[in-house]
Amino acid sequence: MSSRAVFVEERGKMTPQQRDIRDKGELTSELWIERGDQLADEEKYEEAIAAYEKVRAVDPQYCYALNRKGNALYRLGREEEAIETFSLILDLVPEDPLLWDLALNNMANVLRDLGRYEEAIAAYDRALEREPKNFMALNNKANVLSDIGRDEEAIAAYERALAINPEHIAILCNKGYALLGMGRTKEAIEVYRRVLEIEPENTIALNNLGNIYAEQGKYAEALGMYDRTLEIEPERPSALFNRGNALVALGQLERALEAYAAALGGEPENLVLLNNKACTLRDLGRLEEALGTYEAALRIAPEDPALRANFEDLKREIGRELGPAPPGGRFEVFVDRAGQYRFRLKASNGEVIAASQGYSSKAACYKGIESVRRNAEGAEIVEIEDEQAQER
Repeated sequence: MSSRAVFVEERGKMTPQQRDIRDKGELTSELWIERGDQLADEEKYEEAIAAYEKVRAVDPQYCYALNRKGNALYRLGREEEAIETFSLILDLVPEDPLLWDLALNNMANVLRDLGRYEEAIAAYDRALEREPKNFMALNNKANVLSDIGRDEEAIAAYERALAINPEHIAILCNKGYALLGMGRTKEAIEVYRRVLEIEPENTIALNNLGNIYAEQGKYAEALGMYDRTLEIEPERPSALFNRGNALVALGQLERALEAYAAALGGEPENLVLLNNKACTLRDLGRLEEALGTYEAALRIAPEDPALRANFEDLKREIGRELGPAPPGGRFEVFVDRAGQYRFRLKASNGEVIAASQGYSSKAACYKGIESVRRNAEGAEIVEIEDEQAQER
């Protein structure tokens, strides 16, 4: 899939002033940068920013601390301040190509996340003016172009990047994903196969090839790809989910259920997973478990219309939608000593009016209640004079 470029940290070489501080035994700037990095690792970004500012107070030329500060600001959601910080680096260190490129790339990433796509593209173009063979700038520009539906331009940018670095895995995967989005499936397959020639255990290529085969109805081949993915990453939720779907298509519902359950171990609030698990339980006739799964999903997203519709439909199927109780009365469902489900109908004064037979499941018991409600209304009264004769 199209992936955003990660923020890059780089310590860089010490400046002459830093070397002087070190030679005097004053390691203040190094200590502050280490402290800032530690705080950032602990997600204490406010404190990390303060530490990086201390570095700059000691050594104004150490602009790598600014890059770190910009990343910390971004992670705090202070995007505009992050952009200003990265922009300041571009003005301060035009002679440092590594830091300049890092800052520009990070600034473009923030712009992309803010949906300011044209500004992000302009930033990548600025990097490419400085270094036309900057293949990561080409890749990141292509990602943005793909985001906004300029697919042909995106493919052209990926191809320019691959002409510079033909075996770059991330760029190949991004190109494959873009081709899929354009419906150019055959070309996408070729790209993913190329990825696997270079890196046979690349799980993105394996998983995406599985998806292509599944869309083509080749579920056995798809399952093979998902299984290879899971041999490498046994807990990868997307592969477990996709494996479950392929197994359902192959009619292997119990194995599909195992795959969905394993995927939910990593993503317990994934609504699509919960829905598919519930559907599979329903197909297996395990209606109470299916109902419980829908209830769990609705606790997460109570207003989800698809989940609600499936839930209500299942309730009707197992007899939970029983209509109004008799005036002042109620049905009570319980488990007897033999472990069977039974119901009794009580009047408003608590007197038991009727009691049921035993049922092997709660769903069957509810169906019994529904049957009583449906058949009792309007039923005729028949007097049986000789019950024993009737029984014979």
